Amino acid sequence: MNIPRLAPHDACRSCVRLCHDARGELEQMQFLLGHVSVQTTERYPGCKQRFRVAVNDRLGIESE
Repeated sequence: MNIPRLAPHDACRSCVRLCHDARGELEQMQFLLGHVSVQTTERYPGCKQRFRVAVNDRLGIESE
């Protein structure tokens, strides 16, 4: 059986990918990985901030 060597960050990337595919929030992934800054989590492939509901929608503010 030929199993490639795994690095610790391979597990982190897999965790982020699974959370992202399950529509997880970036802040949840940040917490799971123990990152102080959300920008660190955003560096993982495919992870960018997504807003389910924009703040202006919640406040009833319409943009022009």
